[in-house]
Amino acid sequence: MKVIVAGAHGNVGSLCVQRLRQRHGCEVIALGRREMDLAHDEAIRSALAAAGDFDLLINCAAWTEVDACEADPEKAARINGHAVGLMGSVAADRRARMIHLSTDYVFDGSQTVPYREEDPTGPISVYGASKRLGEERLLAASPDHLVLRVSWLFGSGTGGFPGWVIRQALRSDTLRVVTDKWGSPTSVGDLVEALEFLAFEAREVRGPLHFCNSGLTSWQDWGQHALDEAAAAGLPLRTTRLGGVTMSGLAAEAGWRARRPVHSALCNERYAALRGQTPRTWEKAVTDFVRKALDSFAETHEF
Repeated sequence: MKVIVAGAHGNVGSLCVQRLRQRHGCEVIALGRREMDLAHDEAIRSALAAAGDFDLLINCAAWTEVDACEADPEKAARINGHAVGLMGSVAADRRARMIHLSTDYVFDGSQTVPYREEDPTGPISVYGASKRLGEERLLAASPDHLVLRVSWLFGSGTGGFPGWVIRQALRSDTLRVVTDKWGSPTSVGDLVEALEFLAFEAREVRGPLHFCNSGLTSWQDWGQHALDEAAAAGLPLRTTRLGGVTMSGLAAEAGWRARRPVHSALCNERYAALRGQTPRTWEKAVTDFVRKALDSFAETHEF
């Protein structure tokens, strides 16, 4: 099986390439921004043409700077929307399948129970609207493609939000995080494992699908759990308790341009039914991340 991974140098893409290259009989072509700039149609066509025939395209690439997208909606729509549709059309022309990573930001956040795949979307930011456009363009190119929505990614590269919280706590005596935003964290490692399953064992799955670790939490509780695990492991934290700030308060302090959905937890029951097992809880995933990151901290003297 020949697989192209777009966004191959990002946190998800790089781990995806690494994992798939360990699979017997799988040829992986890694395309980063240098090899395929999603801002330019000809770059997309040229890169995919140079790859030759392929069976699957996994798109891990996106412009994810939420506030920057707000300032340049045309660029956001081009990279997160139009480019996705173009890749989907090329894949469909070659009778290949495409799996595209999308986001909880396609929802407006007004719903207080986890969002299911069939729930109406309603993005409230340019970033969310551009990602929704990408979903629509992809499925218009072929209904056999798969949109995999994920939320609150962490655990690779710098570690995402839990890693940021721990690094700040190693340097600061006080630390505040948002108390009134709720969602479902997603381990990058667990996501890549799910991508492998969907690529090889569940090839019939199409349309929108949600994947995240099980359970929902607030940013504050998410960060506090990471701090508790770091403290229990003996890291020399300068603060072990997180203070709180409202999302509106932080938006004013930080000068956010974009609105964020307040409740954006995703329901992963459809994925669990496909797999025959429920993804592990976000707490277990965070605990695993912290414990694995400790070795790196011990070697480099920085987290």
